[in-house]
Amino acid sequence: MDKKASDVVVVDVRNRSGIADFFVICSASSERGAKAVADHVEKILKEKKIRVLDKEGLSQKSWILLGTEDVIVHIFHHEARGFYNLDGLWIDSPKIPVEDGSAPA
Repeated sequence: MDKKASDVVVVDVRNRSGIADFFVICSASSERGAKAVADHVEKILKEKKIRVLDKEGLSQKSWILLGTEDVIVHIFHHEARGFYNLDGLWIDSPKIPVEDGSAPA
């Protein structure tokens, strides 16, 4: 099972959102892959003693959200990412570069 996130974008929303400082938006190649990415991100956060405060979309798997105190991770199946278009919604917010736009989850 592929645990690799693609098209990773980190958006600085500190001056535009009251719910988080950063959004991490990424894609997975399938709904099953999105769940694998979410599980792996959650494992890494747990290892770093960062508590996940909110989890949404685990039953649907086309858009999974993991929320910590300062960061919300949005994991999309490719089609869902285009449909919800968070990238377009936050287009005016600063982006933090991610090496080559992909990251092992």
